[in-house]
Amino acid sequence: MSILPTIQTERLTLAALDPSYAEPVADFLARNRSFLAPWSPVLEDAYFTAAWQAKRLESDLAELQAGRSVRFWMFLREDAALARVVGSIALSNIIRGAFHGCHLGYMIDEHVGGGGLMTEGVRAVCKYGLEEMGLHRIEANIMPHNIRSIRVAEKSGFTQEGLAPRYLRINGQWSDHYRYALIGSDD
Repeated sequence: MSILPTIQTERLTLAALDPSYAEPVADFLARNRSFLAPWSPVLEDAYFTAAWQAKRLESDLAELQAGRSVRFWMFLREDAALARVVGSIALSNIIRGAFHGCHLGYMIDEHVGGGGLMTEGVRAVCKYGLEEMGLHRIEANIMPHNIRSIRVAEKSGFTQEGLAPRYLRINGQWSDHYRYALIGSDD
């Protein structure tokens, strides 16, 4: 197994994780369950357990090795032990060939949001995707009433391209999403 990608920013450590981190990941998701529910699909109770998250982290590693996605878990930089997850940022559904693009998804702990940490993390992960992974296009699909998420995308250089009606089933309902994109160089 190769070394898992890690990115350091001024205030964050962003790290792909193996299944040994299932407890802190499950803790983050359980702590923020109601906060994240309006922006998430309906999830079964088992999703919030360490056992489920260990399997998910194993799946994430397989997807990373196959070049189909990379999920970075966010930690405050002073948390050198990587003990308390405060968010995640993923580049998923990576398609090469003529497209060379992916989807961006992100979520943050209710108690650290609003201070620019997510924008800092998204900028770093997108730079990694464009420069290190050679992606050309990163798409973010955001519900129109998710104002904080829209601000993160716009502050990170994304441009709104349009509206996708009933795009994703979120919180039990088909929901419209704005499509945003960040385009890399033409090289």
